[in-house]
Formats: sequence, C-alpha cells, structure tokens
Amino acid sequence: MRKPIRIFILSILCSLTTINAQSFYTEFGINTLTKMDYESSEAITHDSEQTFSPQKHFELGFKYPLSKRVNITLGFSNNAYHFSNRLNFGKNKTLDTEIFTNSLFELNYLGSNLGIELNLSQMTDWRLYGSGKMSVNQLIRGTRTDQVINVSETSFPNLNPNLMQEDHFQKLWCNLQLGFGLSYRVNTFMDIYTQYNFNQTLTSVETEKVNYGFSAHDLSVGLLFNISKQEQSRVDVHLNSDFPDPTLPILNADRNDFVVDLSFTEQINTIDSTRLKIFFPPSSSAYYENQTETLEELTSLLLQTPSLRYYILGYFTTSIHKNSCIARLKSVLDSLLEGGVKRSQLEVAYINEDTDNQNETVYNRRIELIQMNTNE
Repeated sequence: MRKPIRIFILSILCSLTTINAQSFYTEFGINTLTKMDYESSEAITHDSEQTFSPQKHFELGFKYPLSKRVNITLGFSNNAYHFSNRLNFGKNKTLDTEIFTNSLFELNYLGSNLGIELNLSQMTDWRLYGSGKMSVNQLIRGTRTDQVINVSETSFPNLNPNLMQEDHFQKLWCNLQLGFGLSYRVNTFMDIYTQYNFNQTLTSVETEKVNYGFSAHDLSVGLLFNISKQEQSRVDVHLNSDFPDPTLPILNADRNDFVVDLSFTEQINTIDSTRLKIFFPPSSSAYYENQTETLEELTSLLLQTPSLRYYILGYFTTSIHKNSCIARLKSVLDSLLEGGVKRSQLEVAYINEDTDNQNETVYNRRIELIQMNTNE
C-alpha cells in the first residue's frame, strides 16, 4: 500500500527538480453533491443518496506553461467527503422484521495531483480554461456511522467501525477530475481564479459482498502567484516596477532605415512592404486570438529561411506607458522563440510616436514586424 504512494510522490518531486515552475497556486473550496455508488450482495435493495453537505477542499502546487495555451500543474491536496447509503437487508428470522439501515461515510484524503490546463479564451485580463487532472489519494481518516431503523441497535455489535482498521475498505484511490475555470489578472504578480471540477474514482472496490466507488463535485477559489524571473537576456528589457531605462534603442518615428546596433554588425535595409501588424486588447499584453495565425505563418517562414531577419517594433505615446509597449514586445518575441525561431533572426525596438491625438486606440497598441533583408 505504501510503496505506490512513495513512488508517486517521488516522481512528482523529481519532476519539480527537472522543470522551472513559473508560478505556484493555492486554492480553497468545497466538495459537494457527493455520491457513493454502493452495492451489497447481502442487501435486497441499496440506495446511494447524493449528499449535499459541503466538505473541505485544499490544494497547493506549481504550474508550468508548455506553451501559450497549455499549462502543466503539479500539486498536493487535502479533501474531505461525506457519503450516505440506505440498505434494506430484508426480513430477519430472529427479529421477525425487515431491517433497514442508514450509513454515513466520513472520509479524509491526502492526494498528489498531475494536471493539464488548456486556455480556451483570453480577453484582456480574463482567461477561460478547461482542465483535467489525475490524482492518487491516500485515506488518512475514515469512519462509518450506521443507524438501524425500527430495530434495536443492541442486536448489531459491529456498528460505527473505524474504516482505517477495516481491511476490506479501500485506502488508496486513483481519481480523474475534469472541469473548467475563470481567472482574472490582478497584477503581474498575482491572478485570482474560480473553478469547477467533476471528480470520479478510477479505482473501485469489488468483493464477494460489496462493490463501490464514488464521485463528487468540487467548487473552489484560488490565488496564482507568478514566481518566474523575467528573462531579460531574451527580451533585452527590464519589466520590474521601478523600470530603469531599457537597453533597447529608441527610434525616431521619421527614420526609414531602422538600423540598430544590437547583435548585428552589418548594415541592413528594411523592406516595408512585408510589414505585419499584431494588435492587442486594452490594458493587455496578450494579443487578440485571431492574430495567432499570422504569427504562426511568420514562424514557419523564419524556420524555413534561417537567413531571414525581422524587426519587432513596438509603439508608445504619452497615453501608453513604455512598460505596456515592452510587455507586448515580449509577448510577440516569446511567441516566435517558443515556435523555434532563432534569437539572432530578430531585432527588438520601440518607437515614440507622439501625435496630436494622444487617445489610446487599437492602432497605437500595435506591434509591427518588418522584414530586414531579402528572402535569400
């Protein structure tokens, strides 16, 4: 019994040492509408009631992004459940009456969880996602309270057992959880989210006398904290709160050559006819979903032609802080790099394009991608 738990926990700890977690989360919630699918060969009828009584749910873990849309989660949880069964054992010859019993199971589990999240939609600071999770859960406390109806309980000596001492009661469970959630970006350091999961056991107990499994509905709220360090070497900028002068050059809006002395020593002319524009929602560093195809096509082009080079240009005005501009630059740059594009194929810069109209629009929230050399 203990060996599978140790192996599972050890595998999670090893996984944590081999990846760099980008964030950690903590969540609290309730398990409710629980039901134990209980069958007994000794009973004439058996009715597993759905129990509404809310029980605690707590989880703490780490999250690692595989891509812009997919996250992996590793966590540890503590869950409590209530299950209620009603059994009819038929007419007892000794007592000459039908025997009905009600049984209340009260269970508490520690779990290790491995999950995946898929971002379904993102608008400004809101994110809608679907989730799936596999978990291994060890019973740490369990009781069953039996109530015999219309018969004296003195005739039944084995009522209200401690399930931790019952050999026939399953102590280790494997569960599958499926659900969805909604998160809100409070700031660059913290998100708040709420989510729903349907929890179903994959393992079940089958003996000569009984067979059972259980299911539950989980509602929770949580906080997600970003603990990753900004990758300044990839983006060539600082994104901390006091924002020093960046290492990127500031280009005048009226310059046509866009020659920048960063990693290239030769002078390269731009080709304005190949200019692409990526647009962003207000107060967001995540570009519109319909811009993904444009970046994927450019990624494919740059991978097919390693000699091709592009500028990634951001724009800011008095109404758009440079921090916002640079965060959008980082979003586009990361998308290309995650697609396999070499950093040497890309130059990053921002431009101050103050105009008479200082109101923020979708146009001056754009990022432009400009080809720097011919497609050789």
